[in-house]
Amino acid sequence: AKQAVESLQRHKVRMLTNTYLTLSLAEIAREIGSEDSQAPDVERLLFDMISAGEINARIDETTGNVFFEDDTDDMDTGMVAQIQDRLQKIMGLAQRVSSFEQQVVSSEAYVRKTVALEGVGAGAVAAVGGYDFMDM
Repeated sequence: AKQAVESLQRHKVRMLTNTYLTLSLAEIAREIGSEDSQAPDVERLLFDMISAGEINARIDETTGNVFFEDDTDDMDTGMVAQIQDRLQKIMGLAQRVSSFEQQVVSSEAYVRKTVALEGVGAGAVAAVGGYDFMDM
């Protein structure tokens, strides 16, 4: 019976987190039907729930207020993971483009065609070989 009461109290506290941003320990005791309980009992229940990850809250012991907070950390972690994944893909593409550029620039056929199009003598071969198309 004691487990059922505690489970019901935990459920009621979780429901309070959806409705309120701040409540006093006394208000929480009244809302969960535990008015005869002392504030330390309610505080202990909240500490257990916070440490178990059931709720995200902060208790101000000087005022006896409980501040319920959104679970934004989980969303932030997911967003960071997505950003990191996309950044890895971008870095992979940049590496492939750089490698392709290096192959093209150092290609003998490319150098010959570039020199022929520019109509410049053999002195241009060194300049073309060092040209970086990423500067365009």
